[in-house]
Amino acid sequence: MRSLWCSVIGVGVLACGQATFAHGEVDHGAWNRLLQRYVSDGRVDYRGLAAERHALEAYLDTLREAHVEHLPSAAHQAAFWINAYNACVFEGVLSRYPLRSVKDVKGFFDNTRCRIGGRDLTLNEIEAAGRALGDWRIHMAVVCASSSCPILRHEAYMADRLDAQLADQARQFLGDPARGLRVEGTTLWVSMIFK
Repeated sequence: MRSLWCSVIGVGVLACGQATFAHGEVDHGAWNRLLQRYVSDGRVDYRGLAAERHALEAYLDTLREAHVEHLPSAAHQAAFWINAYNACVFEGVLSRYPLRSVKDVKGFFDNTRCRIGGRDLTLNEIEAAGRALGDWRIHMAVVCASSSCPILRHEAYMADRLDAQLADQARQFLGDPARGLRVEGTTLWVSMIFK
């Protein structure tokens, strides 16, 4: 099924397109293209992304009224929630751009809201929806735009590759002594994510 989306991207400027929902699936292709264009080595080119913010808004429009409960599998739901969280973090940063750190914004994760799946949710609520699916690796896939977070992938999470993507993401995070874990003598240091 195709649905039309339109997004106001400036005074008197309206961008429109079509979002594809085939057999209850959400098309994450636009998000994938943005990640490939603006993410390198886990770092986001927010200045470049700001110039193409309409594309991010268009992708978020596909998520706003998506029927998450109709997605065909837990993998589709997990990919949906991970991508939604990461895209909403981008939107939260861009709405305050230029921003040195999300830590400088009091209540960033409790006050930044996105309409996802027909509900207005905070970033923490979006993350909780993904974690509720029970795969601990999701903690390493949702990225909060902080240097201590796991590295952001330069590709969208896709249901048909989700297990491999999450396994790779966990391997990279746990192998990063600055973010995931490290051993110093007899002491094991782990990320706050493990809390």
